[in-house]
Amino acid sequence: MSPRPLVSPAGTRDIVGSDKEAMDRVRRIILGEFHRHGYALVQPPVLDNVEPFVDRSGEEIRQRMYTFQDPGGRQLCLRPELTIPTCRLYLDYFHSNLDHQRLCYDGLVFRYDPVSYGRFREFRQIG
Repeated sequence: MSPRPLVSPAGTRDIVGSDKEAMDRVRRIILGEFHRHGYALVQPPVLDNVEPFVDRSGEEIRQRMYTFQDPGGRQLCLRPELTIPTCRLYLDYFHSNLDHQRLCYDGLVFRYDPVSYGRFREFRQIG
């Protein structure tokens, strides 16, 4: 039996060289504009609880989420988007602090979608 080649999972991609540099340049420009307009950059965890996404977006989102049960029995997921985690973060840390009413985020999100040109299961969301 010959060894199988190492390949990235379907719907993901390696970003290297000039593509990585271009992506980082665009990110810096966007985040610079957010900063210039008074937005505070936040980073919610990549792992999150399943319930807030299902409660807010409906049961159909579960079919597009990467979910698993941790050893403690909790249902967790790789975050499928950043808006809900950022709202939770705001309520936890900033709702009583009027100095930081504007938040922005930049991070990877994970959604199961059929593989097609230009659509990935792991992608960056900035907002």
